[in-house]
Amino acid sequence: MKKNGWLIYRKEDVERNRYLIDQYITLASELSLSLTLVYYEQLVLSFVSGQRQIIQQTGHALPDFIIFRTIDPSMTEFLQALGIPVFNNADVARICNDKWLTYGFASDCHVPIPDTVPYRFGEMPFAYPFIVKSTTGRGGKEVYLLKNEEDRERFDAKQSKALSWIAQPLTGRYGEDVRVFIVGDQIVAAVHRFSRTDFRSNYTLGGDVRPYPLQQKQIAILQKVLKPLSFGAVGVDFLLDDHERFILNEIEDVVGSRSLYRTSSINFPLIYLNYIISQL
Repeated sequence: MKKNGWLIYRKEDVERNRYLIDQYITLASELSLSLTLVYYEQLVLSFVSGQRQIIQQTGHALPDFIIFRTIDPSMTEFLQALGIPVFNNADVARICNDKWLTYGFASDCHVPIPDTVPYRFGEMPFAYPFIVKSTTGRGGKEVYLLKNEEDRERFDAKQSKALSWIAQPLTGRYGEDVRVFIVGDQIVAAVHRFSRTDFRSNYTLGGDVRPYPLQQKQIAILQKVLKPLSFGAVGVDFLLDDHERFILNEIEDVVGSRSLYRTSSINFPLIYLNYIISQL
């Protein structure tokens, strides 16, 4: 029997991801799946007579599975509690969309991480330069390099105290990292991201990218990350020290794959869909 799935995106993200969305829907059909684009904004979660319910404006029956391509760990957990398999699952969404929880997870896995403390406005946690980032930012956003007292005072005056912020000393090579694409427990590929103009290496912020051959010692670090959590599709980002040793920086839940398309012919959505089929 053909499985029916939802591909959930926020409305504002659909047009810039149109190519990927069309790929998912076309490939799903070729794999005998029915995949429907559903807007995040069309779903309202509720408790009625003590029971979880989805009030939806889609007209579609509840799906057999969901590919959740936006960030809302509480919605992921809610949908999963209804018995619907969600990719990525609630544990991945909760941990990977909070950098503080990510570092706690990595620490428990004995994976190297940057020294990290909560950032308190008006205090200097490390010698300059140091980095301040929100625990929930992604794509290189809400990440700041403070080089001196003037930078710190400007940051304190402008940034929201309602967000949770962490501070780290400048760690690893300046403007470089390695993103490793993961599906399930499979290492799909790795890319070296680098910028000549910014301490952030993100490809979408103007950085460059090239294929990166993983060393055995790096794969060993990755295996420590992969064992405890049941990943769907994620990007694991590592800083590099001067000896090419990995330092975990973050794990991207709703991982983008533009840098992978730039450096290879790997069909990431196809690999992901085949993984999902294996889990249904």
